[in-house]
Amino acid sequence: MADIRRIVDLYELYGSYKKVARELSISPNTAKKYLRRIKDLHDGEAEEILPKNRKIIQPSRVLTETVRLKIHQYLESNLEHPRKQRLTAKRIWELLVTDGHKIGYTSVKDEVVRWKRTNSPREVYILQEPRIGQRAEFDWGEVVLCIEGVRSKFYLAVFVLPFSLYRFARLYPRSARLEVIQAHIEFFHEIGAVPETIFYDRMSVVYDSQEQKLNEKFLEYSMHSGFRPCVCNPASPHEKGTDEESVGYVRRLTFGERSSFESFEAAIEWLSMCLTEINARPVYRRPDVPVQGLVQERDLMHHLPTLEYENYDLKRATISRYSLVKCEGNFYSVPDTYRPRQITLKIMVDMFNRYYLDDPKGFLPILDLMRETSPEALSSALTILNKQNISPTYDTLRFFLHQTMEQKVEPFACLGGFAVTQPDLAVFDRMMVG
Repeated sequence: MADIRRIVDLYELYGSYKKVARELSISPNTAKKYLRRIKDLHDGEAEEILPKNRKIIQPSRVLTETVRLKIHQYLESNLEHPRKQRLTAKRIWELLVTDGHKIGYTSVKDEVVRWKRTNSPREVYILQEPRIGQRAEFDWGEVVLCIEGVRSKFYLAVFVLPFSLYRFARLYPRSARLEVIQAHIEFFHEIGAVPETIFYDRMSVVYDSQEQKLNEKFLEYSMHSGFRPCVCNPASPHEKGTDEESVGYVRRLTFGERSSFESFEAAIEWLSMCLTEINARPVYRRPDVPVQGLVQERDLMHHLPTLEYENYDLKRATISRYSLVKCEGNFYSVPDTYRPRQITLKIMVDMFNRYYLDDPKGFLPILDLMRETSPEALSSALTILNKQNISPTYDTLRFFLHQTMEQKVEPFACLGGFAVTQPDLAVFDRMMVG
């Protein structure tokens, strides 16, 4: 509008279209056009000088029809070649320059984008209908929480059963193999069964991308529990889209409302409470709420393994000259009476984080118990206390370690039954009298 005002001022000064055009370095016809529009606006024959939504389309001087046709021919021939052998926009530009066309790479790239937008094959997905009791999906999600005033990053392990949309989640400070297996153990115990198949993305804990095979340690655990692990194709999150959405869904509904807690245990309790509410709500395209759907699925799943899986990792560590060993970024002291230069470490998931994070000194007597007995005995005692919901303090662990444990006998089925004779109470009376 400032340029148009300048045209009007100069025309009132000179009274000539040519002098106005010479002063502003524009065409006389341009000056004449805008002066006529201003006159039409004053006479009421027009509503505006410049249209609000005007588009200036200038014909391309380098992207001629001949060049555009060649680009389209290259792109159409691309569809007949494997994906990794197709011509890129830069290669097409190089071929055009070799043929003698003077055109820039940006012009070729823009034309390739326009052609692909209307002619490329469109990806179509098929909605999956999961079979009852057959499938579960697993994935990790990150969440930032404020524990005792300190902001830290934690990892959210999320399971979902696609048929019933029953969701399970647990918080861990790490996302290594021990945490993945521990999440599976807790998930199986909560639902009371084991799904036939569990789907994962290509996480290194489950799948070795270099060797193109499942991780041996995780495969060992899957065989023990009785499920078949399946890995999605690269860059294909839609293959387990139910869990991809569940990670964000659980994270928003639990820690979107509240992210500050007085302890790590309080955060875990809050997560469990929110999951109970989530699994009691009606869900999309399911006749029953997830808790009711789980009851139907459980009957068609595998039974829990008879023997509990001992989830720990053994590592060899070298003792430094300061009598310290390093494990997971932390240093631990070793008694100077221990003569060897190397020591075996038994690493467990969350005993320290769950019970002794706020009282690290209380964990030191526990380590002495391991020296008195053995790591295997301590692990068995921890498993028993965990099943009984007893806090593993020094006194409770020492009690279970130093007593003779009653051997457990697994229940068995007797198809034929036992023949029990009718007792003779007179014999009992004679024994009492005699």
